Amino acid sequence: MIDLETNLSGVLESNDGYIYFATNGGILRYDPYYDFQNRIPPKLNLLSITLHSHTNLWKNTSEIYEPPDPNLSTIRLDYTQNHLTFDFIAISFKNSYDVTYLWKMERFDNDWVWGSRSQQAIYSSLPPGEYKLRIKAANSDGGLSNEVLSPTIIIVPPSGKRLGSGSP
Repeated sequence: MIDLETNLSGVLESNDGYIYFATNGGILRYDPYYDFQNRIPPKLNLLSITLHSHTNLWKNTSEIYEPPDPNLSTIRLDYTQNHLTFDFIAISFKNSYDVTYLWKMERFDNDWVWGSRSQQAIYSSLPPGEYKLRIKAANSDGGLSNEVLSPTIIIVPPSGKRLGSGSP
């Protein structure tokens, strides 16, 4: 760029598709042909799982920015401990503000929850069962990250009932 300071009313789009900017140091020509799509998917990480929005059940303690291995841990909860919050983040270097998230709780959600910029998935009143949260992130150009899985979460039914049955 010729100069960092531009004239606010000094912008022109020509018939051949170039965009010209008037700066304090001269004219800058932008060629949209060289503006490329971001094909690098965001880097996604599950940060934590909390119970009733305040008790930390699980936290990613990795010092490097890598998704955790969900097979390393299982979280067992009482049937009254069924309000869970999953915090996650994705980094996209081209436009980090336009990262969207999609997630699906296995054995609970029928379809993916899609198109949210929220970095949290909240599930309240989960019935007894075994769950894993599946998370993906998409950058502003649609590049989709690899899937990240939460640790297995088992919500134990009240005593006398078995998982998957409505009666003792």
